Amino acid sequence: MIFPSFKKIVINSSESELLEAQLDTIDFRSRPHILSLHAVIEEQEQCLSQIDEYFKKYPEKKLPYPTFVLTTIESQEYDIQTIRSEEQLPKFFKVKERPLNHKETNLMGRIQLLQKNFHHINIREVNNHFENYAKNHRDIKKLQSEIDFLSQLSEKLDRIDELK
Repeated sequence: MIFPSFKKIVINSSESELLEAQLDTIDFRSRPHILSLHAVIEEQEQCLSQIDEYFKKYPEKKLPYPTFVLTTIESQEYDIQTIRSEEQLPKFFKVKERPLNHKETNLMGRIQLLQKNFHHINIREVNNHFENYAKNHRDIKKLQSEIDFLSQLSEKLDRIDELK
């Protein structure tokens, strides 16, 4: 067994049926993937929307590993993670593939058992929970940034009062 590092997949066609057939052949649950759209530069926007629809249609393909789309265009309207270069990928999965030692093999065996549990989860139910959880954290981040701004403003006003 190898450590799950990125596997790069080059998307060859922007046709809906061909793209879906190519995505169906990929085992997204085995390792993180990079879907490169550099072979279809003219149709990248169309491919992005079709890939986004594919993952909405099959949300179970999003877990347990992330999928990134390597593209030259920047778009915020999709729920998929887009990157412009491979340097933007998380460093956690950027490892050289090598044989694992005994301790790592035991840990990977446990991870593989836990991965199999993802096949039995109803992703549509869990996805709502994830979205609510993420929304709550975004709200906390927003409130904390407001608190930080107000505390900085208060400190500046205190300094001004001290100078008077």
